[in-house]
Amino acid sequence: MNAALASGEAGVGEMRPAKAPLRPRQLIIALVLAGGGVAAAGLTYRALASQAPTFVGHTTPGHAYYLNFTADGTLQSLDVRPGQVVKAGQVLATEDSTVAAANLKAAQAEVDADSATVSAQENPQTGVAQQNQAQVLVTKATGAVDSAQSALSVAQQSSKNSIDVQAAVVTGRQKVLDADTARYTSACSAPLPAAAVPLPTAAAVPLPTAAAAFDQPTASLPAPPPGPTGDSGPTTAADPPTTSAETISPTTSAQAATTDTAAPSHTPTTSHTLAVTHQPSASPSSSAAPSDAAFCQSLQAQITKDGTALTDAQAQLTATQSSASSQVGRDADQLAQSQALLQVVQGQAAAGAPPVPAATIAQAKSELAAAQAKVAQDQRVLAAATIIAPADGTVADTAAAVGDQVHPDGIRLYPGPAGQPGSAADQQGGFQLFAPQATPGGNAGSQTGTYAPLITVYSGPMTVTAQLPEANIGDVHTGQAVSVTVTAVNTVVPGTVGKIILDPARVPGAVYYDVEIDLTDPPGKVMPGMTVNVDLKD
Repeated sequence: MNAALASGEAGVGEMRPAKAPLRPRQLIIALVLAGGGVAAAGLTYRALASQAPTFVGHTTPGHAYYLNFTADGTLQSLDVRPGQVVKAGQVLATEDSTVAAANLKAAQAEVDADSATVSAQENPQTGVAQQNQAQVLVTKATGAVDSAQSALSVAQQSSKNSIDVQAAVVTGRQKVLDADTARYTSACSAPLPAAAVPLPTAAAVPLPTAAAAFDQPTASLPAPPPGPTGDSGPTTAADPPTTSAETISPTTSAQAATTDTAAPSHTPTTSHTLAVTHQPSASPSSSAAPSDAAFCQSLQAQITKDGTALTDAQAQLTATQSSASSQVGRDADQLAQSQALLQVVQGQAAAGAPPVPAATIAQAKSELAAAQAKVAQDQRVLAAATIIAPADGTVADTAAAVGDQVHPDGIRLYPGPAGQPGSAADQQGGFQLFAPQATPGGNAGSQTGTYAPLITVYSGPMTVTAQLPEANIGDVHTGQAVSVTVTAVNTVVPGTVGKIILDPARVPGAVYYDVEIDLTDPPGKVMPGMTVNVDLKD
């Protein structure tokens, strides 16, 4: 037991002796080591917690233009190809514009005509041509006056001759009637019935302006036929009396037609001579036989005919006078009108161009404005038949070929076998980072539906668009420096946050915001659409 105690080993049933307490130096060293471990752990946690997150994005052009024609038509030319660098204002494609060009030409011609009209109305001038035209009008008007004066003179002379001829007819028939009436009065004891002689009244017989010369009619009363006893009385066997007959012998056949027909024409005639002769008839004695009664009846009938002929001649004279007066009046009116027209054209030629009324000028200006508006519209239509590069850039894609039908929405994609170029099945529905926006010279949304844009042009410096979740958008601000790693070409490009799009992009279970990053001198091998990793910096 002593040995065990000496060696310090406890045996069975013995207790181990307690260790000696630490010295102060050892305690201090232990505390220092423990504090260093705690500090290292804190620093590590702080470094891990403050590390900026990394986000995925894609390279995008500064501007993307989706170019189409504004109206349906036929593609006439396509002057660019994908990858070609273009300048602003360069013609990229044209549409058939035959109809638009013709419409513009017609509208421009109308504008030129209306402009000339307005200028002439606002500044009326009498040029050499207008003076010559005015002189021609004066000459024509003078000739019209001379012609009207000549026509009036001919009408007056013709009317006078026609009236004179018809008045001579009336005078001749009046004399025949007077001769037969006197014969009846001297040969017949019975008074002449008033109804048997339809003599016109004196007022109804107009006096002619000039009477033609007539041969004086001769009227003889024959002796009574001899009786059976030899005295001068009539007998039953007496010859029947002959009635007076009027014979008009004009000097010419034309004059004969004038005396017995309707109103004469206006052709002047020469002198007319009417010879009226009467066949002698037996004159009954104071004691007339029955044959004398028949003679008187026959003579009475002749007187009635003479009166009717005189009435007809008088009516014809009245008609001739009326017709002549009407013709002379018409010719006189024509002369007055010609003289008035001559005075007007002479006054215009002397005074020059008259001022145009203000209302007429205003109407002409209104028509000019309408024509100018039509020209502007046709110019826009014609300009829309050409696609011009809106900015410097690179052609990303083209569709269709010359002769295809184009639409405002672009080129129609027709269904076809999967993978066939140009078919709707060939358009793979991949991830779209951002929706097409309306850009100057482009059509918003032209990539949707069954149409593809005719020409796509990328312009401006290369940028990166990344989508940050809502939990991290508060850590980003404009002007913040970032580091962009382009995995496809294994290069790192510095950049700066240029714009934060506040319009959220919502997906099931999360909300993202688009952040646009401007790159600093990206190499040429960086192309639009490449995937990048964006590291935010403090």
